[in-house]
Amino acid sequence: MSKIITIDAGHGGTDSGATNGKRHEADDVLKMALAVGKLLTAQGIKVIYTRTTDKDISIDERCKIANNAKSDYFLSIHRNSGGGVGYEIWVHSEASSATCAKAKGILDRVVAVSGKNRGVKKGAPGYSNFGINRLSNAPSALFEMGFIDNSGDNALFDKYFNKYAVAVAKGLCSAVGVTYKEKEAENMAQFKKGDNNNGVFAVKIAMLQLKREGVIKSGMDANGAFGDGTEKAVKEVQAKAKLPQTGVVDTATLKAINSLLENAEKSDNSTVAALKKKIANAQAALK
Repeated sequence: MSKIITIDAGHGGTDSGATNGKRHEADDVLKMALAVGKLLTAQGIKVIYTRTTDKDISIDERCKIANNAKSDYFLSIHRNSGGGVGYEIWVHSEASSATCAKAKGILDRVVAVSGKNRGVKKGAPGYSNFGINRLSNAPSALFEMGFIDNSGDNALFDKYFNKYAVAVAKGLCSAVGVTYKEKEAENMAQFKKGDNNNGVFAVKIAMLQLKREGVIKSGMDANGAFGDGTEKAVKEVQAKAKLPQTGVVDTATLKAINSLLENAEKSDNSTVAALKKKIANAQAALK
């Protein structure tokens, strides 16, 4: 029987969480939650999300989702604020040694990629316990993935986003007794805002073709990088394919781009074939 893990992207909707200019905690953690979830799904784990879009949801509702699913583990992803630096993970004030060890396994894998280890902490800053840990029936933790008001932590979050997602996924697999298989996840690489490589360029060429065909309306960024314009176009593709509008190009989004190209009435076969070949090789550019 498949293990069940619930992933909670903290905040959302009218609650943006901690902010740094236009950067919102709710956005960062949603992207991370969805990225981790895809990796876990590739491992055969049943993933439950408390939210997949930018919406309001109470702590009680989040825990009810996890409890109703009879989760084997419940992780809430956040970003910290208040002038500090580094990564920390919180468990219940009376958490067992086993629960602490599961949380430590997640944290240690992430900081092994990069970042300051602030340790496993019990309770909550200034009060007894976070609601996520207090109301969860399953072993749980609230993970603060760096300080959003620290430029260094933000730079690490962006630079190592994919590696952090893998590290969290590996930690969660360990927490529920599943062996993480690299082969199962090798096609789960992602392109996101801030990336600049041959894979991003190939994806942008394909989406520019979709714009020329009138399939999408959004334009791309003028240079080769993955910027705001490209993210908007990706979300438009995801909306048409009824995928979570993360703005991150993952395997499902690449398939959606392929499908839209094939169905575009004006696209000639040679153009589609050439673009599909580029897309098929896009993820290899990250290796």
